[in-house]
Amino acid sequence: MIVLLHTLFEKETGRHEVPIDEYLVWVYLPWSDEKKVVNNDTELLEVFRSFSEHKETKIMFEIQKMPYIPVAHLASSSDNPNPQPRFITDLNDVDFSGFEENIFYSDGDDDVGENEHVGAERLGDQTDIVGVETDEMGGVPGLRELVVIPEVPEPVCEMPDEIDNDLFEGYQSNSEDEFFSDSDDERGDSKVQTVMKSNCFKQLIGCPIRFEVGQTHDSVYTLRGLLTDYAIQEGFNFKKIKNDKNRLTWACLAENCPWRLHASIFGDDTTMQVKTYNSNHTCHRIYKSQEARAKWIASKFEVLVKNNPRIHCGVISDLLRDQFNVTVDTQRLYKAKRRALEVLLKEHTELGVGVMVTFGCLVFRVARLCFGLLVDAAKKAGEIIRNGFYKTKHVEHKGQVDLVTETDKACKDLIYNHLKQHFPTHKFIGEETTAANGVTELTDEPTWIVDPLDGTTNFVHGFPFVCVSIGLTIGKIPTVGVVYNPIMDELFTGIHGQGAFLNGKPVKVSEKTELVNSLLATEAGTKRDKATLDATTNRINSLLFKVRSVRMSGSCALNLCGVACGRLDLFYELGFGGPWDAAAGIVIAQEAGGVVYDPCGKDFDITAQRVAASNPLLKDAFVKALQESE
Repeated sequence: MIVLLHTLFEKETGRHEVPIDEYLVWVYLPWSDEKKVVNNDTELLEVFRSFSEHKETKIMFEIQKMPYIPVAHLASSSDNPNPQPRFITDLNDVDFSGFEENIFYSDGDDDVGENEHVGAERLGDQTDIVGVETDEMGGVPGLRELVVIPEVPEPVCEMPDEIDNDLFEGYQSNSEDEFFSDSDDERGDSKVQTVMKSNCFKQLIGCPIRFEVGQTHDSVYTLRGLLTDYAIQEGFNFKKIKNDKNRLTWACLAENCPWRLHASIFGDDTTMQVKTYNSNHTCHRIYKSQEARAKWIASKFEVLVKNNPRIHCGVISDLLRDQFNVTVDTQRLYKAKRRALEVLLKEHTELGVGVMVTFGCLVFRVARLCFGLLVDAAKKAGEIIRNGFYKTKHVEHKGQVDLVTETDKACKDLIYNHLKQHFPTHKFIGEETTAANGVTELTDEPTWIVDPLDGTTNFVHGFPFVCVSIGLTIGKIPTVGVVYNPIMDELFTGIHGQGAFLNGKPVKVSEKTELVNSLLATEAGTKRDKATLDATTNRINSLLFKVRSVRMSGSCALNLCGVACGRLDLFYELGFGGPWDAAAGIVIAQEAGGVVYDPCGKDFDITAQRVAASNPLLKDAFVKALQESE
């Protein structure tokens, strides 16, 4: 027969088959005091060859359960051990039918045996086995990998599991007591150096974390990370006695528990070596570990959250329990998810929107990060508006009919401070900043477009059609919109590609198909010269013959939201104040199934101060009516 991993394990363990998705297969190499993962039959044959070269015949295999999602370390509670099945294979008993048996043997004088090539490449380098028909994947027919290890960042430090020395005649391990030392001497004795060399390997996926005296780590940061993982794995909290870049002493926080590890600089300026270690735990396992901080959770699930930005925190909670046997509160989960999503924001800023847009919806995942903060800012500003709505207002005039109040200023300061605290590198565009600093150009950078109080005249007169309007553009694309009317307590929200909502319930545009049955909204603007007023009234007179009725409510943002929820069927405005009037509303209208465009029928330009919106069924007729009204 051909030597296959699954048939070998069936013979030795009695298992019919080891699931390829669930297990790692290890082989212990006694000459180097390390373990190696065997992924497929080619690697298995290489193991057999290596054992033959070292004149070893007893091979110990170990099957180890893999975590559900690849993480740096698999949590394994010491209170509930899950020992891995092991078995011993005698190389002399393996049936190599289909291969020349002496390909595994060397004459001892050269690196490779005389017949090792079998007329082809060296066994350790080949991808096809000569003399056996291969399939299109380049392997033996029927061969399949026992385990497929996903691509992950290269791990840091490997510690072998404890090995039963009685299984290997002649193999001797050093006693831990020989290497206990309270000294921070950089070099140590030769015996310690020998152990260091044999115990400096990589921590692999699925392998529980273990420490021992003499073990080295490439930096104090690596060791801290492993210790944190270990504390969560074993269910205890740390007391950090020393924690600087040159030495580290951590102990179990539980009273009278003897667990303690001390490490210090070894050899160079960065390598840390474990000098003393007491692995004994006398305390009970803790399931709500204080070591499982938001930063740690984010590091473990960063890829998962980036690929699934809408993932529910409950899913992360379940994965934490399954993989690490730890529970955390909901607030910490939300912080962890936000941290993971912030990585997207950083990548977006560093690489530029033009690059990020090529990756599909990546820029819109940033919106999920911003959304909660945006809603929070809108509601806090809305509270200021609500508190001042029925009070006497102190009003300033920006023009003949354009007003500004102290409430405008207070809302603007609150929103800007709130958002800049979290997004200091983002751009901001608003009516007040534009008036003070001139026109702000809209760029590809993440840009907040804010109207802290849309409908100031309504606010001054006590007419309850006022709102906070906050929009976010990425790559000049309106991506997130929040419009909040605090007097009516109506919160309109929209995220590009994810729908529009009113107080959390989905909304959609009307299904009207004829202008004559449609309700139209428009605005007169703030200009009061005769030419502008004549053009405005003539246009409205013309449209009144074609629609059911016309409304002027005094808020561009709320008019767009009216189209979004079907209260209005049509809306247009020529010469509105600036992007801040429409940035949030157009996202909501579009996500509700509406269309937003220039009144002449061309694509909408947020900087052009011209907007029209309707359901798709009315667009053509509405554009025609607007053109005829000129």
